Amino acid sequence: MASSDEFDTFDPSPNDFRELGYRTVDMIASYLDDIDDRPVFPGKPQTEVEAVFDDPLPETGQDPAAVLDEWPDRVLPNATAVGSPRYFGFVMGSGTPMSVFAEALAASVNMNAGGWKAAPAATEIEHQTIEWLAEMIGYPTDCGGLFTSGGTMANFTGILTALRANAEYDTKSRGLQSPERSGQFTLYVTSSPP
Repeated sequence: MASSDEFDTFDPSPNDFRELGYRTVDMIASYLDDIDDRPVFPGKPQTEVEAVFDDPLPETGQDPAAVLDEWPDRVLPNATAVGSPRYFGFVMGSGTPMSVFAEALAASVNMNAGGWKAAPAATEIEHQTIEWLAEMIGYPTDCGGLFTSGGTMANFTGILTALRANAEYDTKSRGLQSPERSGQFTLYVTSSPP
């Protein structure tokens, strides 16, 4: 590998990139191989985990191999093992080994999936996947839709869609509240858990 001075302004060479990639895949495979035996949660107080990551702002770049060295000692012992068969928290899925590769491939091209022109392949993959999901549940395949980053954005998108579909005026340019309009929109939600 190159010295840390070489990483101040340049990306790794293709050979160094491959070496880092193979090492990263080995680290991920080792993690997945041991996941059944790992504790689900670190079980450490927040102050202890905070202390592990209390580093000053670096003034220069760091050798990527040294960054990878920190994974088994700093990151992994303080990570939640979401893929563990004993993990039952929140609502996110545990991911799959193939999703690690898919995410790496998506990150390598880094398309902005906010519109077709910026991400034609990503847009069409999303369109195809939504069509397949609709078919699986017996919904019309020409329904349309989009993926969101999680439940919060899904709920926000649903609320915004309902608002735009039902408001009798342009909420985008005129806002929700105005002295010219009386009444308010009503949103029904469940009570918060205790």
